[in-house]
Amino acid sequence: MRKENEAIKKKYTLQIQDLRRQLVTKKAFDEDESSRELSRLKKELQFTQMKLYNSKRTRTYGQENVNSSNSRSDLKPHLEQKQELETENEQLQMQIE
Repeated sequence: MRKENEAIKKKYTLQIQDLRRQLVTKKAFDEDESSRELSRLKKELQFTQMKLYNSKRTRTYGQENVNSSNSRSDLKPHLEQKQELETENEQLQMQIE
């Protein structure tokens, strides 16, 4: 009876150790994946900000005769994309912490 108990105890101890290793490995992988995703989103956000900046600059210096409502409607998708990226960036940062 005692040997059976020891065998069961050893079996469950090994299973627990294996699960702990898997958890540590998964956590490290998730953090690495999250940091890569965060980096990608930051680059995408920077690109969108530059597009927005260039659109504003072009509108200011190159297209004074264009109706301001038309130029604002051209920027609207960029502003929405920028807002979405910032929100996604904040969510990922909260997940990492």
